[in-house]
Amino acid sequence: MSVPAPKFRLPVWVGLLLLVLILPAFAFPAMLQSAMSSGDDTVKALVMMFPIAVVLYGIVSWVSYVKERLLVFWILVAMMALTDVVMLVIC
Repeated sequence: MSVPAPKFRLPVWVGLLLLVLILPAFAFPAMLQSAMSSGDDTVKALVMMFPIAVVLYGIVSWVSYVKERLLVFWILVAMMALTDVVMLVIC
């Protein structure tokens, strides 16, 4: 029993865009160390939620592009980019 091929594949540039936007989540240990030294509980909470949010943004963006919901895809990409920028600013 074989799985049917999807009728709409993810282009390479979309995969690279999502990968570039997910990569800052791998800086989580450094951001966590910076947040712990700041002493602000809000920053700590935001840093703890950052990797989960970015991975979920990436998965939902991928699914929305494959399902041809391009407006949702671009909104999620913009939100993921803004989340990355905010994390770079506060950490």
